[in-house]
Amino acid sequence: QPKWLARLAENRLGGTPPRVPMFLYHGKGDQIIPLAVGSALRSEYCRAGVNVRWAALPAPDHVTGAIEGGPLAIEWLTLRVLGLPAFGNC
Repeated sequence: QPKWLARLAENRLGGTPPRVPMFLYHGKGDQIIPLAVGSALRSEYCRAGVNVRWAALPAPDHVTGAIEGGPLAIEWLTLRVLGLPAFGNC
């Protein structure tokens, strides 16, 4: 259905660059979403000029990646709430 295809395209990560800073992290051993998928998203956002902070974590799997990245994400968000600038590493 063309309408469904249009909605899916609109919601594809990387399709529309965010206008706010982003923190992206990914476990190197993620067996559900390969590291290459996260790296490609980072590259798309960087090419589009998005302020991206990226962290590739040593996590051996998907769940451990979430556990390792959670505190980093909370710290990053806390600094934004406090009004400190976001620095990317594209």
